[in-house]
Amino acid sequence: MRLLLFVLVGCSTQQPPPIANHQRFTALECTAEVEAHLMKILRDRWAVPAVRLRCTAGRFRTVGYFLEATSNGVRRTGIVDPSGAVLVPFVDEPRDDPSTFIASYRTADLDADGEDEIIESWRRRPSHATPDNWLVIRTVSGKRLLRIKGPYLSRSHPELGSCSGTWRLGRGTIDIIIRVGAGIPPSDCLPAGEHRFELRGRVLVDARR
Repeated sequence: MRLLLFVLVGCSTQQPPPIANHQRFTALECTAEVEAHLMKILRDRWAVPAVRLRCTAGRFRTVGYFLEATSNGVRRTGIVDPSGAVLVPFVDEPRDDPSTFIASYRTADLDADGEDEIIESWRRRPSHATPDNWLVIRTVSGKRLLRIKGPYLSRSHPELGSCSGTWRLGRGTIDIIIRVGAGIPPSDCLPAGEHRFELRGRVLVDARR
């Protein structure tokens, strides 16, 4: 019995220790669990009681998350990896007109360099009925995010004319369909029809024009 006990103990001591799962979160999507994990990190890092977070996942040299974090009335944007380590430092965003806001964030590789850009869909609620809608592209340059003005999707001048459109992400492109209303559309409007935008260098180009 003693020999058997010795053998069992000896075998158990040869077992390798369990591998700790330090990489619990992968940047495939911004799930509720991922957002809760990152909010806790930011609250502790900034010593604030609460953080409101918007998140989109992508590849920024490595997999990570572009975050818009709002706390105490300050809106910050930056990029972190799944552990919360900073890839692109957070910067304070300027205070925008209350009628202007970002409706959504998406990521896509628009210049085929293997790293994603961030596509922001902006909206402005003017005093007249039809809201303006346009896109802004953010691209990673070293440790900074650079902004590139994108096209208008919807634009309206009361009693003159308007345009409206829809957009979707293609394979490395932004595909837009524009409709032009009666009258004279604003000069910011794209021509009616289909458009396919690609990023070439730091310029967003309509590849169908």
